[in-house]
Amino acid sequence: MTFDMPARWIDRPLNIVLLGAGGAGSEVFDGLVRLHKVLNALDHPGLRVTVYDGDSVSPSNTVRQRFFDQDVGENKATLLVHRANVYHGLSWAAVPEMYVPEVANSEPDLLIGCVDSAAFRVALHDAYARTYRHTLWLDLGNDAVDGQCVLGHLGRPSHGDRHLPNVVELFPTLRDTVDDNTPSCSAAEALRSQDAFINRTLADAALNLLYRLLRDAQIQYHGSFVNVKTGEVRALPIDPTMWAALGYTFNQWGA
Repeated sequence: MTFDMPARWIDRPLNIVLLGAGGAGSEVFDGLVRLHKVLNALDHPGLRVTVYDGDSVSPSNTVRQRFFDQDVGENKATLLVHRANVYHGLSWAAVPEMYVPEVANSEPDLLIGCVDSAAFRVALHDAYARTYRHTLWLDLGNDAVDGQCVLGHLGRPSHGDRHLPNVVELFPTLRDTVDDNTPSCSAAEALRSQDAFINRTLADAALNLLYRLLRDAQIQYHGSFVNVKTGEVRALPIDPTMWAALGYTFNQWGA
C-alpha cells in the first residue's frame, strides 16, 4: 500500500513546526535547511519552519548536538534559526519556549516532534485528535542505541478519509510509560545515556522519509526503526495487518 503526498503541499511553501532543538531536533533542523535548498532547486517554494524550544545550550550539549562552545547559555531555537536565516537568507521563526499543546495554536502542514517524552506525545495527540485532521505528525524517539521515527496523521480523519496512524496510536503503551527526565550533567554522562550518532542516524531516516514523500509524491512506508550498534534499519510498512500487530485498533484505510 502507498500514501500520497497531500495535494496542498504541491505548489506552496510547506508550513512546518519543529518541536525541540536538542539532540534529534538540532540534527533535523540542519537537514530541513538542506531539504529547503533541494526543493528550491527542483522549483518548489520550499519550507517555512517555526522552531520551539525553551532550553539553553549547556556544555554537554556541544558534544552531541549542533552547537559550539561559544553557544553555551543561549537559547537553542533562537540560535539555530538565527544562523539559518543569516547564512541562507531565510525568514524562519524561533519561539524560545516549550510548545504547549493547545487548540488555539495554528494548524501546520507538518509537525515534527523531537521531544522524547511519552507524556508529551500523549498530551499532543489528545489535544489535537479531533481538530488537526490534515496535519501530519513526524515523531522521533530513541534510547541509547536504537530509535524510531513514525509519520502519521495528528488528528482523526473526517468520515471516509484515509488515516495514517501516528506513534501514540501504534504504541498505546506510551500512555503507561513513565519518563526519565534526569538531565545529563556531563558529556560522558550524555554519551552513556545515548550513543554518539543515534540522533544523527534517526534524523537522517526521518528526513529521507520526508524527502521521498515530497520527491516521489508517495511513500510505501511511514517510519523506520534503527539500531546504531547492530547497523540494522527496518521500515514500518503501510500495512493494516502490521498496525494491528503493534496494537492499533482503529482502521480507516480504504482498499
